[in-house]
Amino acid sequence: MKKLYITFLLFFIAFICSAQQADTVFTEKQIIRVYEYIDSLETEIKILQRKNELNENLAEQYKYSNAQLNDLVNYKERYIAVTNAQYDLLEKNIESYQEYIKTTKKPFWDKHLVWFIVGAGTIYFSSTIVANVK
Repeated sequence: MKKLYITFLLFFIAFICSAQQADTVFTEKQIIRVYEYIDSLETEIKILQRKNELNENLAEQYKYSNAQLNDLVNYKERYIAVTNAQYDLLEKNIESYQEYIKTTKKPFWDKHLVWFIVGAGTIYFSSTIVANVK
């Protein structure tokens, strides 16, 4: 009985070992496929890492461009504010100049045409008087 039991035990152990061995043994083609698959995964990882670097660089460039655009917008806003202030000052200058013209406007008798007509009339009337005295 012991021999039968020992034989059965050895047969069982051999069966388990052979079953495990069959699960872990790969053919050369399978091993080559596994290595090719690992190589393709490494290549894909490198490609994805490169794409990630490019995307990070692109994100940094977008951030820089966005900062420059914000600076440009701020500059334009300040430029518009200064231009509006200059426009307001120019309007005030025009209004003050118009008031200056109104206050310093010469009266009608200080114009050259009036004095020319008065002079011409004086010469005409005095010549007619002299012509009539004879």
